[in-house]
Amino acid sequence: MIASFLLSFLAGLLVLPVERLLKARIHDPARALGQDDLVPNVADVPFDAADMRILTFGLLMLVAAIVTWMTGADSSAYLAIAGGILGYFTTDLVAVLRNPNRSLREQVDKWGNVVPAGSEPEAGEPGIVAEQPSREEEMAR
Repeated sequence: MIASFLLSFLAGLLVLPVERLLKARIHDPARALGQDDLVPNVADVPFDAADMRILTFGLLMLVAAIVTWMTGADSSAYLAIAGGILGYFTTDLVAVLRNPNRSLREQVDKWGNVVPAGSEPEAGEPGIVAEQPSREEEMAR
């Protein structure tokens, strides 16, 4: 049963890197297959970011289930779902554990002041110019 948890956890962790590869394959299949004239243009298919992320997560969870089955390990649907969700949100959980007082959706104005998410700038305020710095930027400081 632990195999289904670990493979699903790995599938959740790999959603963002695999999403970029899958998006390139879907939006430019002719280049991906090397056959420009045989493949219809599917770049017109309306995929937004949430659709791609859900598609990628579902495909990776399917791959994790197939690999678990191929290894002959016992599997549990509850552990597989828990592992996938935990793996998917690991980066957010680590960010919260590192600094629990900071919201993940905070924005920073050009003076470095934190502006709560969803708040509109009042009249006379210059407005929000930048999102929260990334983890790499914070580590560089």
